Amino acid sequence: FCGYDFEDALIVSKKVLYQQLFTSLHIDIYEINFSYNKKTGIEFSTLEIPKQSFYNKRFLDFLGIVKEGVKILHNNILITKIKVSKPSFSYIPLIKLIYSIFGQEIRNVQDNSLYIQSGKSGKVSKIELFLLNKNILEKQTNTIYLKCRIFICRQRFLTIGDKLCGRYGNKGILSYIAENVDLPYLPNSYYPDIIVGALGIPSRMNLGQLLESLFGKIGFLSDIRIMPSFSLHTNTISSYLRIIIYNYLINNKIKKSFDWLYNPYLPGKFCLRDGRTGSKL
Repeated sequence: FCGYDFEDALIVSKKVLYQQLFTSLHIDIYEINFSYNKKTGIEFSTLEIPKQSFYNKRFLDFLGIVKEGVKILHNNILITKIKVSKPSFSYIPLIKLIYSIFGQEIRNVQDNSLYIQSGKSGKVSKIELFLLNKNILEKQTNTIYLKCRIFICRQRFLTIGDKLCGRYGNKGILSYIAENVDLPYLPNSYYPDIIVGALGIPSRMNLGQLLESLFGKIGFLSDIRIMPSFSLHTNTISSYLRIIIYNYLINNKIKKSFDWLYNPYLPGKFCLRDGRTGSKL
Protein backbone atom coordinates (compact mmCIF):
# COMPACT_ATOMS: atom_id res chain seq x y z
CA PHE A 1 0.00 0.00 0.00
CA CYS A 2 2.31 2.73 -1.36
CA GLY A 3 5.15 1.42 0.79
CA TYR A 4 3.48 2.23 4.10
CA ASP A 5 3.41 -1.46 5.05
CA PHE A 6 7.19 -1.78 4.77
CA GLU A 7 8.96 -3.68 7.58
CA ASP A 8 5.85 -4.85 9.45
CA ALA A 9 4.30 -1.37 9.46
CA LEU A 10 0.53 -1.06 9.91
CA ILE A 11 -2.10 1.01 8.13
CA VAL A 12 -5.28 2.01 9.95
CA SER A 13 -8.46 3.56 8.64
CA LYS A 14 -9.90 6.72 10.14
CA LYS A 15 -12.99 4.79 11.17
CA VAL A 16 -10.91 3.21 13.93
CA LEU A 17 -10.13 6.69 15.26
CA TYR A 18 -13.71 7.90 14.98
CA GLN A 19 -15.05 4.87 16.86
CA GLN A 20 -12.21 5.17 19.43
CA LEU A 21 -11.41 1.47 19.30
CA PHE A 22 -7.83 2.01 20.52
CA THR A 23 -8.52 4.97 22.79
CA SER A 24 -7.14 4.35 26.28
CA LEU A 25 -7.29 6.04 29.68
CA HIS A 26 -4.17 6.56 31.77
CA ILE A 27 -4.17 7.61 35.42
CA ASP A 28 -1.18 9.47 36.90
CA ILE A 29 -0.85 9.60 40.68
CA TYR A 30 0.89 12.51 42.40
CA GLU A 31 1.73 12.43 46.11
CA ILE A 32 3.05 15.05 48.47
CA ASN A 33 3.80 14.92 52.22
CA PHE A 34 3.56 17.67 54.82
CA SER A 35 5.93 17.46 57.78
CA TYR A 36 6.54 19.27 61.05
CA ASN A 37 9.74 20.00 62.92
CA LYS A 38 10.15 22.26 65.93
CA LYS A 39 13.45 23.63 64.65
CA THR A 40 12.59 24.27 61.01
CA GLY A 41 8.83 24.84 61.31
CA ILE A 42 5.72 23.34 59.80
CA GLU A 43 4.78 22.76 56.18
CA PHE A 44 1.25 23.71 55.13
CA SER A 45 -0.88 24.45 52.09
CA THR A 46 -2.41 27.85 51.45
CA LEU A 47 -3.66 29.96 48.59
CA GLU A 48 -1.39 32.86 49.59
CA ILE A 49 1.85 31.76 47.93
CA PRO A 50 4.55 34.22 46.87
CA LYS A 51 5.50 35.05 43.28
CA GLN A 52 2.38 33.46 41.77
CA SER A 53 -0.24 35.36 39.82
CA PHE A 54 -3.97 34.89 40.09
CA TYR A 55 -3.97 33.16 36.70
CA ASN A 56 -1.63 30.42 37.95
CA LYS A 57 -3.92 29.85 40.95
CA ARG A 58 -7.20 29.72 39.02
CA PHE A 59 -7.67 25.95 39.55
CA LEU A 60 -7.00 26.01 43.32
CA ASP A 61 -9.52 26.21 46.14
CA PHE A 62 -9.16 28.31 49.30
CA LEU A 63 -6.86 25.66 50.83
CA GLY A 64 -4.44 25.68 47.92
CA ILE A 65 -5.51 22.26 46.56
CA VAL A 66 -6.61 21.73 42.97
CA LYS A 67 -10.36 21.24 42.48
CA GLU A 68 -11.85 17.96 41.35
CA GLY A 69 -13.12 17.77 37.77
CA VAL A 70 -11.00 20.60 36.34
CA LYS A 71 -8.87 20.22 33.21
CA ILE A 72 -5.28 20.69 34.28
CA LEU A 73 -2.53 21.69 31.85
CA HIS A 74 1.21 21.19 31.94
CA ASN A 75 3.20 23.13 34.56
CA ASN A 76 0.04 24.00 36.52
CA ILE A 77 -0.02 23.89 40.31
CA LEU A 78 -1.62 20.80 41.84
CA ILE A 79 -1.17 21.67 45.50
CA THR A 80 0.75 24.42 47.27
CA LYS A 81 3.32 23.68 49.94
CA ILE A 82 4.81 26.48 52.03
CA LYS A 83 7.48 26.21 54.70
CA VAL A 84 8.09 29.23 56.92
CA SER A 85 11.22 29.29 59.10
CA LYS A 86 13.43 31.79 60.91
CA PRO A 87 16.47 33.18 59.09
CA SER A 88 19.84 31.58 59.64
CA PHE A 89 21.62 34.83 60.48
CA SER A 90 21.12 36.74 63.74
CA TYR A 91 22.05 40.33 62.89
CA ILE A 92 19.91 42.10 65.46
CA PRO A 93 20.00 45.68 64.03
CA LEU A 94 18.75 44.44 60.64
CA ILE A 95 15.99 42.41 62.27
CA LYS A 96 14.87 45.41 64.31
CA LEU A 97 14.90 47.64 61.20
CA ILE A 98 12.71 45.25 59.22
CA TYR A 99 10.36 44.87 62.17
CA SER A 100 9.98 48.64 62.52
CA ILE A 101 9.19 49.02 58.78
CA PHE A 102 6.90 46.04 58.11
CA GLY A 103 5.58 45.39 61.61
CA GLN A 104 6.69 41.73 61.64
CA GLU A 105 9.83 39.71 62.04
CA ILE A 106 11.94 38.61 59.08
CA ARG A 107 11.37 35.03 57.96
CA ASN A 108 12.24 32.61 55.17
CA VAL A 109 9.38 31.40 52.99
CA GLN A 110 10.19 28.32 50.95
CA ASP A 111 7.82 27.32 48.13
CA ASN A 112 7.78 23.54 47.54
CA SER A 113 4.51 23.35 45.61
CA LEU A 114 3.66 20.29 43.52
CA TYR A 115 3.34 20.88 39.77
CA ILE A 116 2.13 18.58 37.04
CA GLN A 117 4.94 17.23 34.89
CA SER A 118 5.91 19.14 31.78
CA GLY A 119 4.18 17.95 28.63
CA LYS A 120 1.35 16.21 30.49
CA SER A 121 -2.24 17.25 31.01
CA GLY A 122 -5.47 15.65 32.12
CA LYS A 123 -8.54 15.86 34.29
CA VAL A 124 -8.43 15.69 38.08
CA SER A 125 -10.58 12.70 38.92
CA LYS A 126 -9.96 12.19 42.64
CA ILE A 127 -8.20 13.77 45.63
CA GLU A 128 -7.33 11.88 48.81
CA LEU A 129 -6.10 13.32 52.12
CA PHE A 130 -4.56 11.13 54.84
CA LEU A 131 -3.95 12.32 58.40
CA LEU A 132 -0.97 10.25 59.51
CA ASN A 133 -0.16 11.64 62.96
CA LYS A 134 -2.34 13.71 65.25
CA ASN A 135 0.08 14.49 68.09
CA ILE A 136 2.73 16.22 66.02
CA LEU A 137 3.41 19.01 68.51
CA GLU A 138 4.71 16.54 71.10
CA LYS A 139 7.51 15.19 68.90
CA GLN A 140 10.86 16.83 68.30
CA THR A 141 11.93 15.04 65.13
CA ASN A 142 10.75 15.57 61.59
CA THR A 143 7.27 14.02 61.45
CA ILE A 144 4.96 13.60 58.46
CA TYR A 145 1.47 14.49 59.60
CA LEU A 146 -0.45 14.78 56.30
CA LYS A 147 -0.31 13.10 52.90
CA CYS A 148 -2.15 14.27 49.80
CA ARG A 149 -2.71 12.05 46.76
CA ILE A 150 -4.07 13.43 43.47
CA PHE A 151 -5.32 11.26 40.60
CA ILE A 152 -5.14 12.76 37.10
CA CYS A 153 -6.85 10.93 34.24
CA ARG A 154 -5.73 11.56 30.68
CA GLN A 155 -7.14 10.20 27.44
CA ARG A 156 -4.79 9.01 24.72
CA PHE A 157 -5.77 8.50 21.10
CA LEU A 158 -4.16 6.35 18.44
CA THR A 159 -1.43 8.28 16.63
CA ILE A 160 1.28 7.56 14.08
CA GLY A 161 4.22 5.88 15.78
CA ASP A 162 2.20 3.79 18.23
CA LYS A 163 2.98 0.11 18.43
CA LEU A 164 0.24 -2.48 17.95
CA CYS A 165 0.44 -6.22 18.42
CA GLY A 166 -1.78 -9.22 17.86
CA ARG A 167 -2.22 -12.56 19.55
CA TYR A 168 0.01 -14.52 17.17
CA GLY A 169 3.40 -12.88 17.52
CA ASN A 170 2.84 -10.17 14.93
CA LYS A 171 3.55 -6.59 15.89
CA GLY A 172 4.25 -3.38 14.08
CA ILE A 173 4.37 0.40 14.16
CA LEU A 174 1.46 2.46 12.90
CA SER A 175 2.80 4.25 9.83
CA TYR A 176 -0.25 5.75 8.12
CA ILE A 177 -3.85 6.67 8.93
CA ALA A 178 -5.72 6.40 5.64
CA GLU A 179 -9.01 7.88 4.53
CA ASN A 180 -11.87 5.40 4.33
CA VAL A 181 -12.41 6.02 0.62
CA ASP A 182 -8.76 5.33 -0.24
CA LEU A 183 -8.65 1.86 1.28
CA PRO A 184 -9.21 -1.34 -0.74
CA TYR A 185 -12.81 -2.52 -0.69
CA LEU A 186 -14.82 -5.67 -1.34
CA PRO A 187 -17.61 -5.95 -3.92
CA ASN A 188 -20.15 -5.13 -1.17
CA SER A 189 -18.24 -1.89 -0.34
CA TYR A 190 -16.73 -3.22 2.88
CA TYR A 191 -13.19 -2.01 3.57
CA PRO A 192 -10.67 -3.22 6.17
CA ASP A 193 -9.95 -1.41 9.40
CA ILE A 194 -6.29 -2.48 9.67
CA ILE A 195 -3.90 -3.54 6.92
CA VAL A 196 -0.91 -5.63 7.99
CA GLY A 197 2.12 -6.64 5.97
CA ALA A 198 1.76 -9.87 4.03
CA LEU A 199 5.37 -10.90 4.74
CA GLY A 200 4.60 -11.45 8.40
CA ILE A 201 2.61 -14.62 7.67
CA PRO A 202 5.20 -16.72 5.76
CA SER A 203 8.14 -15.48 7.82
CA ARG A 204 6.55 -16.15 11.21
CA MET A 205 4.07 -18.86 10.19
CA ASN A 206 1.12 -17.03 11.75
CA LEU A 207 -1.51 -19.49 10.57
CA GLY A 208 -3.71 -18.60 13.52
CA GLN A 209 -3.99 -15.07 12.18
CA LEU A 210 -5.38 -16.38 8.88
CA LEU A 211 -7.91 -18.61 10.65
CA GLU A 212 -8.98 -15.82 12.96
CA SER A 213 -9.49 -13.40 10.07
CA LEU A 214 -11.68 -15.94 8.26
CA PHE A 215 -13.70 -16.77 11.36
CA GLY A 216 -14.05 -13.06 12.07
CA LYS A 217 -15.31 -12.47 8.56
CA ILE A 218 -17.87 -15.25 8.94
CA GLY A 219 -18.98 -14.00 12.33
CA PHE A 220 -19.36 -10.46 11.00
CA LEU A 221 -21.51 -11.53 8.03
CA SER A 222 -23.58 -14.08 9.97
CA ASP A 223 -23.81 -12.08 13.22
CA ILE A 224 -22.87 -15.16 15.25
CA ARG A 225 -20.02 -16.36 17.44
CA ILE A 226 -18.32 -19.58 16.35
CA MET A 227 -16.98 -21.91 19.04
CA PRO A 228 -15.10 -24.75 17.31
CA SER A 229 -14.08 -27.84 19.24
CA PHE A 230 -10.34 -28.26 19.74
CA SER A 231 -10.52 -31.64 21.46
CA LEU A 232 -9.84 -33.48 18.21
CA HIS A 233 -6.60 -35.11 17.19
CA THR A 234 -3.89 -32.91 15.70
CA ASN A 235 -4.08 -34.74 12.38
CA THR A 236 -7.78 -33.95 11.91
CA ILE A 237 -8.07 -30.49 13.45
CA SER A 238 -6.97 -28.69 10.26
CA SER A 239 -9.51 -30.53 8.12
CA TYR A 240 -12.19 -29.88 10.73
CA LEU A 241 -11.55 -26.11 10.72
CA ARG A 242 -11.42 -26.02 6.93
CA ILE A 243 -14.81 -27.74 6.66
CA ILE A 244 -16.37 -25.29 9.15
CA ILE A 245 -15.04 -22.26 7.26
CA TYR A 246 -16.13 -23.51 3.84
CA ASN A 247 -19.62 -24.45 5.05
CA TYR A 248 -20.22 -21.04 6.59
CA LEU A 249 -18.91 -19.27 3.50
CA ILE A 250 -21.18 -21.28 1.20
CA ASN A 251 -24.22 -20.66 3.42
CA ASN A 252 -23.57 -16.90 3.51
CA LYS A 253 -23.02 -16.87 -0.23
CA ILE A 254 -26.45 -18.41 -0.79
CA LYS A 255 -28.33 -16.37 1.84
CA LYS A 256 -26.84 -12.96 1.01
CA SER A 257 -26.37 -13.54 -2.73
CA PHE A 258 -22.66 -12.72 -2.52
CA ASP A 259 -21.14 -14.65 -5.42
CA TRP A 260 -17.67 -13.36 -4.55
CA LEU A 261 -17.80 -14.78 -1.02
CA TYR A 262 -16.80 -18.30 -1.98
CA ASN A 263 -14.81 -19.35 -5.01
CA PRO A 264 -14.23 -23.13 -5.23
CA TYR A 265 -10.96 -22.54 -7.07
CA LEU A 266 -9.67 -19.98 -4.48
CA PRO A 267 -11.57 -20.78 -1.26
CA GLY A 268 -11.08 -18.28 1.55
CA LYS A 269 -9.72 -15.54 -0.72
CA PHE A 270 -11.55 -12.39 -1.79
CA CYS A 271 -11.00 -9.99 -4.65
CA LEU A 272 -10.29 -6.40 -3.57
CA ARG A 273 -10.30 -3.20 -5.59
CA ASP A 274 -8.19 -0.12 -5.04
CA GLY A 275 -10.22 2.68 -3.47
CA ARG A 276 -8.41 5.38 -5.44
CA THR A 277 -8.35 3.87 -8.94
CA GLY A 278 -10.95 1.09 -8.79
CA SER A 279 -8.59 -1.44 -10.34
CA LYS A 280 -8.28 -4.99 -9.07
CA LEU A 281 -5.53 -5.75 -6.61
